[in-house]
Amino acid sequence: MPTSEIHRGVCVEAAGARLAGEIRLPSEPRGFVLFASSRDLVRLDRRQAALGEALNKRGLGTLLFDLVQTTDDEETEGDLEALTERLLGATGWSFEQRGVKGLPLGYVGSSLGSAAALVAAVALGPRVSAVVSHGGRPDLAGDGLAKVLAPTLLLIAGDDVVEAQAAVAAARKLCSAHQIRSVNAHRPRTGAWEAAPLICDWLQWHLGR
Repeated sequence: MPTSEIHRGVCVEAAGARLAGEIRLPSEPRGFVLFASSRDLVRLDRRQAALGEALNKRGLGTLLFDLVQTTDDEETEGDLEALTERLLGATGWSFEQRGVKGLPLGYVGSSLGSAAALVAAVALGPRVSAVVSHGGRPDLAGDGLAKVLAPTLLLIAGDDVVEAQAAVAAARKLCSAHQIRSVNAHRPRTGAWEAAPLICDWLQWHLGR
């Protein structure tokens, strides 16, 4: 039976943290995407919200939230293991929400959240259908990258050398299907974000088909 459309603010309790976020679920979702950000991008970067809305229009539910709390210190913000545990906790929380259980799952990671998304994908195995890393350090997932099963899209912002090196290093270890794409780091005058269609296409293809 199709679910009613859901759009509400939430407080996700995961691994001892209370993480503010927003869940959106179309009436007949074909997949569910968690945004793994470790730099408070949900509140500061409206690109994330716009991307979430674009995914919703393509029939994918979303959980937009921060892996970090405002009370976290720098050590916690840079703790990959802690952030991964929070992401896994948020994933488990999502599965308990009406209409989400059983849906194909995807992650969109940025900053250290990119590595957290890939480590979480290893932990969940075939339960994760796709991963996207943008503006992050996927290489920090280390040797676990070889165990990622999910098709992975690695996005590089413009001519950012650090991001390019990180993406190439991660790709060398990935055994799953993957692509590296370079996108404009800034919005043109139209307000569009060049990465958004690539992310939407990747997730729709692997989750919504």
